[in-house]
Amino acid sequence: MTKADLEKVFQTARQLLNRSWAVEAEQLVRTAIAMHPGTPELQDLLGECLLRQGRWMDSLAVLMDGVRAFPEDQGLKLRLGQFLAGEGLHTAMEVFRQVEESHGSDPLVLLEIAMTLADLGDPAEAERYATRALEVDEDYYDAWIELAHIRIDAGDWRGAVQPIRRAIDLGGARADLWVDLAAAYLHLGFYGEAEKALDEAEQMDEEHVGLSYYRAALSASQRDQQRALRHLRRAFSTQPERLRRLFQVDRFFDEVRELPEVLEIIGTEAMAGEVKVLNPRRRPKR
Repeated sequence: MTKADLEKVFQTARQLLNRSWAVEAEQLVRTAIAMHPGTPELQDLLGECLLRQGRWMDSLAVLMDGVRAFPEDQGLKLRLGQFLAGEGLHTAMEVFRQVEESHGSDPLVLLEIAMTLADLGDPAEAERYATRALEVDEDYYDAWIELAHIRIDAGDWRGAVQPIRRAIDLGGARADLWVDLAAAYLHLGFYGEAEKALDEAEQMDEEHVGLSYYRAALSASQRDQQRALRHLRRAFSTQPERLRRLFQVDRFFDEVRELPEVLEIIGTEAMAGEVKVLNPRRRPKR
């Protein structure tokens, strides 16, 4: 099947869906998948065809099979997240419980349950499921990252170090992982290790918003106010809204938070909403 043939399949399937002929669209897409199984976009489209028919479980199974077959395809992960977001957290939890019963200890299912529980505000149970996923597959990169984020959200910075380190050791080092590791070391008082982690992050992405912010936190912790102000100014010149709430609660800045220079840097907009960790979750699920 050529690229032109695939494009024709997509166009025809869309036309059928627009006319509410979801069954016919499903048949067309399944035929295309049989002829061209290595196309993740077709898995995505099949999931949509099934969802249009109200077949939630079948749609979910197709999307999860697609994520397994094409783990690097962000479109499928996004579609899975949109599916769950559209149906609501509690509905997602019920669906995953059913999938768990039918599929047993599938690490992808266990991880999805962990992420949903974390979003529902149950970190202890979320950690239990993330740990179960890692018991099935100890090299599951995404599960190590999720376990770290669960512990960070719960304020368990000591417990977050090991899963972050494990993710890095698995070959998935990214600037945001090094920044998370630096934050953990800062909370534990290991300033030298925090600086090393920030240096590693800078080599990967010198524009990462967390670099200047946590260098400011490191300087403030070491009572170097001028250096802290310099880094804060740079951090807040890029993404102030993203940092402002975090700044208000981070204890590193307790001694400089009310300085006139700091108030000028961060602005005086009222704080609102719940404090979140600096780095976003792995997928835009909610």
